[in-house]
Amino acid sequence: MAELTARDFENIHLLIEKDFKFRLGGGVRDSSTLESIADRPEHGFYSTNPHPSIFDKAASIFEGIVCWHPFVDGNKRTALVITRVYLAEHGYSFFVPFSAVRFSVQIAQSTQKKNQETQEELDRKLKYIARWIGRHSAKPNTFLASMKFNAYVMLPMQTMILLSRHGLAMIMVWFTRRWFAFDIYPEYRAEFHKTMVLLMQLDADSLSGRREFKGIGRRFKRLLTRTSQNHSSDLR
Repeated sequence: MAELTARDFENIHLLIEKDFKFRLGGGVRDSSTLESIADRPEHGFYSTNPHPSIFDKAASIFEGIVCWHPFVDGNKRTALVITRVYLAEHGYSFFVPFSAVRFSVQIAQSTQKKNQETQEELDRKLKYIARWIGRHSAKPNTFLASMKFNAYVMLPMQTMILLSRHGLAMIMVWFTRRWFAFDIYPEYRAEFHKTMVLLMQLDADSLSGRREFKGIGRRFKRLLTRTSQNHSSDLR
């Protein structure tokens, strides 16, 4: 099976760039870094040993894009989409939770706080990312896929809708702020709705546009739109 190339990564980034119109501009910041990241799954990076499992390989791509910023802007969003595409190419569905935004921010921060990262620290971080990706992935059209989709995608949305219906919208706002890392990067509020739609589209693609998800997805988007209007200081 042919692996994704740096050009594939760039094309995916360009599609995201069209939707978000990044504040810092788009495009590739460092083509050699992008090439190195694309080579990671089979050849490793800072290591002579290739990554053993499909989730380790996906983690090597995710960490490379999030931490080494091959693109001018939008690296974290691009990393999530490329991870989703990479796993799909290898026969896995990747159910991206809303908390994936915060997860990617925390991975980036873990690198920024260190002037130099040892091989042991890098290996430990890659294993942590691989476990997270594996926890949210499954072979499509299986009971496990359905279970993970319900646990990581449907249940959070249904819970938020339930909270809103019972007059507990502020709890929903708190969760949303955490999921989308507004407390770390307040500027993410401006891109909140576009990011939410991107994550929901990734999950819809993982379930081949499952009808049930489309219905609750529309209700959830309407709910968040109303909530953001009523709590604009928190969500916008």
